[in-house]
Amino acid sequence: MTAEVQLKLVVHQKLQQVRGDSKEELILHPASIPGLEAGKVVEISHPDLDFARLLLLVSPGSLRDDQKCDIISVETTLVETFHLRNQVWAHVSVRLVDPADVALDSVELLFRDHYLNRSDMWRLKLSLVGKVLHHKKSVEFCSQTVRCQVFEMWSQGDRVACGLVTPDTKVVFRSATSMFHLYIQMSEEMWDFDVYGDLYFEKAVNGFLSDLFNNWKRNNTNHEVTITLFSRLFYKASSINEFPEYMQENVQQDFRNMFYEDFYRVAVQNERYDDWTPVLSTIRHQFMGYRESLLNFHRDRAPPGAPPPPRAVLSSAAQGNFLEVLNISMNVFEKHYLHRSLERTGQMCVVVSPGVGVYQVERELNNLTKQRIIDYGVGIDLVCVGEQPLHAVPLLRFHNKGLAETQDYYLPHTWINLSFYSSNKRVGYSEFVPRIKVPPGAPKTAVSRVQSVIPRGRPPTSEHAIPSSVYDYDAHDAEVFKKPDTFKQSTMTLQRLPQRKRTVTTSQVKTSRRADSVVSSPIHEQVYSSSASGFVTPDGSANVRRLSFDDSDVNRSPPRPATSAVSACDLSLSRGTGTHRPGRALFNPFDPSNIVVKHTSNRRRWTHIFPKGPKGVLFQQHHYANARGLDVGGKDAPRVSSDQAMGSPSLSFLWGASSTGEQEWSAHITTGVDWKSLTTPACLPITTDYFPDERSLQKDYFLFEYSILPDDVGGCAEDVGGAHRQLTTREVFTEMVSQRLCQGFQLVVPSVKVTAAAPAVGRAVFAQRAVQEQREEYLLSIGRIFHRVLLCGSAINVTHYRPRHPYPVKRHRYRYRAQCHHHPSYVLCQAELSTDRPESYNWNFLDNYVCTKGGVDFQLTPSLKYWRCRFLLVPSLPACRDPSHPAGAAPDHRTVVDNFIKFISAVTFALNRFKRHQPTTARPQIRERLPSNRMDQRSRARSGSSVSKAGIRPAVPTASNSAEDVSTGTCGGPPSSGTLLTRTAPPTEVSEALRSPDTGLPFLTRCVHGGLPEFTFIAADLVQWVYQHVAGLSSEAEAVAYCKELWNAGLILHASRDAKKPFMNGFCLFCLTSPADGPQLSSAAHQEQFSDYWLEVESQFSWPPPAPVGSRLFSPALPPDDAHGVSEMRRGALSLDVSSKSDRAEWGEISYESSFRPDRAYQFCINWLVGTGSLISDLVVGWQRRAHNFGLRLFPVPAVMCPGDQGDIDPLRIAVPVPIALDQLRRPGRPLFDGFDPATWPERLLLLQTAILEQFSFVRVRGPRPEPPYQFVHSHGHCFVQILEPEFGEDGDPVKADLQWLNNSLMSRRWRVGDDSADRLMAELTAFCRNDDDRLVLFWRQAHTEALLQQPTPPP
Repeated sequence: MTAEVQLKLVVHQKLQQVRGDSKEELILHPASIPGLEAGKVVEISHPDLDFARLLLLVSPGSLRDDQKCDIISVETTLVETFHLRNQVWAHVSVRLVDPADVALDSVELLFRDHYLNRSDMWRLKLSLVGKVLHHKKSVEFCSQTVRCQVFEMWSQGDRVACGLVTPDTKVVFRSATSMFHLYIQMSEEMWDFDVYGDLYFEKAVNGFLSDLFNNWKRNNTNHEVTITLFSRLFYKASSINEFPEYMQENVQQDFRNMFYEDFYRVAVQNERYDDWTPVLSTIRHQFMGYRESLLNFHRDRAPPGAPPPPRAVLSSAAQGNFLEVLNISMNVFEKHYLHRSLERTGQMCVVVSPGVGVYQVERELNNLTKQRIIDYGVGIDLVCVGEQPLHAVPLLRFHNKGLAETQDYYLPHTWINLSFYSSNKRVGYSEFVPRIKVPPGAPKTAVSRVQSVIPRGRPPTSEHAIPSSVYDYDAHDAEVFKKPDTFKQSTMTLQRLPQRKRTVTTSQVKTSRRADSVVSSPIHEQVYSSSASGFVTPDGSANVRRLSFDDSDVNRSPPRPATSAVSACDLSLSRGTGTHRPGRALFNPFDPSNIVVKHTSNRRRWTHIFPKGPKGVLFQQHHYANARGLDVGGKDAPRVSSDQAMGSPSLSFLWGASSTGEQEWSAHITTGVDWKSLTTPACLPITTDYFPDERSLQKDYFLFEYSILPDDVGGCAEDVGGAHRQLTTREVFTEMVSQRLCQGFQLVVPSVKVTAAAPAVGRAVFAQRAVQEQREEYLLSIGRIFHRVLLCGSAINVTHYRPRHPYPVKRHRYRYRAQCHHHPSYVLCQAELSTDRPESYNWNFLDNYVCTKGGVDFQLTPSLKYWRCRFLLVPSLPACRDPSHPAGAAPDHRTVVDNFIKFISAVTFALNRFKRHQPTTARPQIRERLPSNRMDQRSRARSGSSVSKAGIRPAVPTASNSAEDVSTGTCGGPPSSGTLLTRTAPPTEVSEALRSPDTGLPFLTRCVHGGLPEFTFIAADLVQWVYQHVAGLSSEAEAVAYCKELWNAGLILHASRDAKKPFMNGFCLFCLTSPADGPQLSSAAHQEQFSDYWLEVESQFSWPPPAPVGSRLFSPALPPDDAHGVSEMRRGALSLDVSSKSDRAEWGEISYESSFRPDRAYQFCINWLVGTGSLISDLVVGWQRRAHNFGLRLFPVPAVMCPGDQGDIDPLRIAVPVPIALDQLRRPGRPLFDGFDPATWPERLLLLQTAILEQFSFVRVRGPRPEPPYQFVHSHGHCFVQILEPEFGEDGDPVKADLQWLNNSLMSRRWRVGDDSADRLMAELTAFCRNDDDRLVLFWRQAHTEALLQQPTPPP
């Protein structure tokens, strides 16, 4: 640190396109400050203003010899932000500072409209090391394709405005565009009043949700939000036989043998709004009549003559379906890689409850939920609008199915972030904030019964006592919770006790004779809690209640003061005799601060998102100290010696009732709302600080080792692209670490500084660390799985540590009823809630995939959980919704095929960086010369000789010619006898004509270029050339047949030199062969590599095109049509970084349809493991622009477009039925298709449904199976419709033929066209199918008239 220097301040603008000095934030002379050099940190402050000081890093470009020594130039925005200048040529104080004094402990980066995987976050974090950041600074990465903004910085326990990023700085990433699932629990408390006289529903909607939406708007967020109202309904029945038969199969039974059903009502699904305030009105509207509709749901829908169902009641918040709600979101979040959106990052689940954070759950379901949430790294926020209790929450009450009398408590602080929302209302005569909701008065008989059971559990009451009676409650509490005199205080060991059977008697808990045994005390049957938990009073059966922090850990507190020795004993709440599970301690939720828990990987998974307070411990910012002045920064964190932390991290202990593990719980701390988490959710940190010690690794884990030798993997001898190099050893090593981060692993970094002589356990050794041999190591963890990746010379050694006793795979079948937006009623649904096994992931296969860059033996498989984006390409159709008022004519099939070939050729050439060969002559290419490639718009060349010496110039078509060609079904009219070639011309003459530089075929290459052989051409160009230069061809089918004859004759060959590949029309690459030399065939490896690097698509369409679907509906004989054709998919390699913007090699694969039809949607999918989301987004956006230029539309779709298919992943995604009014079309007493063969009725009904959808610009999507359901997509991409199997009567007449409607959740503003609304389109389609204004009948009659006009007239 140097003395301050006074310098004159000037400003400059930081522009990217002018001189180099303007690209720097700081410019000054090298002699301005003693010791100034590149890499130093400069502090700038105003001498007269008390404001944050500006820190800037001196770069080599900042030092300018032409700058005056007494002048310093700073970028304009920084001067204004830090208030450095209040007048022209003001003086500022400048000095050099020590980097250690300004090092950041943590920094939060905010980004939006980007997809950043965890590998991108790690690479971005490494790029920031050694840089100085300031508040709201824009951080760019990957050639400015990734942009973030500095949101918040912490250093030495304080929030700062500037700081230096070091290797030890924790970087937290927050997303303003995440997938946001918001659940509102509609329990019976929603209709109760709070202490201020407001309904809890009003407090939740008008209060919390209103504030939340305002925060979203203020912070310019763009979340994809789904809002769902959920409830649990109990039935007053003692047996399943009391239910009607139609209900018995769907009703479930809980641990108390009570019958229930769960209901979900989706208010908003996958929507993105700028202003969410109007949604509040939607939620209020659904609140009206919500309870009555649920209570009378089965009664209103009971079939005639059925007995009435039992009486139903809403559950309390504590008895609700809390864990089931979380698992429904987990079913969606765990499959995030299946339909990866390139515009959002992060997953968030928020539950708004009127309770106080206490819930009754099943132990097995809790273990399943906890494992899924922690493994998947999903943020869970619980917002309670009830009063905060005086005990630790959230609190889960377990019920074991095997032991009905056993009850345990569990504090899920490590995976649930709890908030309490309180209104700003205050009573005028008091500032008291109530923390307890007084329960309603109990009957006198119940009071007397409780008093008889608990002689000292409540203060003495009198029958004539009045509420204002004075009673010394403090003295009573001291008497109740005092330490028993018959027991001595004993210390508790940190070791796990051997498992022994212990019994619980009516008087005391029998203890071991060991000195470290648990202290026990008399136990009682009932205790009054300060929270409105809604628990059902025990029925006299024996109950043992215990509170734990983790099922797998048995942790006991170290010696503590005598005042806390009894708290763990007085929580035992049973008087009956039962079996006490060994190895489990008892805790008091009213004073859990005396309990510390074991340091595990799961408990430290989210801790690095919390900042450090002044005391050096992590704390939560929405925990506030009250008037007692408590330090929420954690003044009394568990003390851990440095030897324990360094040598054996597993012996570190944390506070059990704290999310950070370093904040001691106190009832005097008020929990507010974590608005930062609810507005800009944090992504799972990329670092953690726990790694087991060597003893634990040897005792509790299996060890698996293998080595990767990248240098032994040689490149392919026949490299088609010429630019696909192999990765170096260091690149493979770095990518192996990146892939583990992408799959949820975290880098293990030290929590304390270690010396160079200390062992490397728990350290991440970075590249900057110099060692004698090239040696670099990373430790990673996820749950109880740990990886050690070591780079040693030219070898990469991988060590896996797997638990000897892994968690069993749990599966839970869950039945519920759900109702989505626009659906008329609740639908019975079923979902499977199951855990995954991270131990079964094939990391050896993935590492070899990275090493070989997806070689032949290591291809992408579904078990690798690779990312995929599915897209559809459809013709640009007009949004015609009314057959009587068409919006415009759709493009003909020839134009669509020609535009598709232009699109796919441009995309393929750009991916392979291939430049098309330009001929020596000035004749333009056919595909580059004409606006359309349609054969009906080209005139035939004529000449008097067999071979013309002059170049062919196709004339510009006229409208009359085009109309005549379309009507006659020919391709430009039959040619005359003076064409260039005849169909019987010898191969040598045809070969010479094709090779002619003036009149020949437009070749892609005339020599070996870009991995293609000489004289390579596109098959569609050959078909066009043959039609123009060969006589006797009157249609495209004949031209294709002639090209196949050339292939049979050996004149043309596939460009891969595969003689078995036949000729196909479309974008397929072929080349000319020399009949004298014969074809030069290639190896099988070259052929497979060629198919990976070049996309080839066959065009399938017939001319003349088939008649419209509506006219075919009434044809006497249905023409053959492959409407049920299936799609065949191919795979090819895909370069994801075409512009070389990334700092690493990136690749993937593309799965695409092998054929294209103009009346079908064309689909392809991008699959990748090694790729940057922003680069893939830029690549696809470029394709979208090309498609738009060629009259096509490109947009993303989910992997599963319509529910009901195998692999459906969203339990709340329900199709909306759109019934067709068939009775309006049927003549009285006659079948719908009267007069036609009954065997054709199903096919005609399908044609009717297809014709209706075509009127609304829907396009058929080819599926993998020929049977229903048949799926359609709108040409604008914002919705899907599927046709299910219809219902027929006994006579074969169709009775029911509904359409099913779903919205496309991936359609954002980037992909939308115009202001077309899916809701408006659905309303019009529903009105049309309902026959409003006789529109359906009018369409039926018009189709019948068209069919009569197209029937051939009989000869006279």
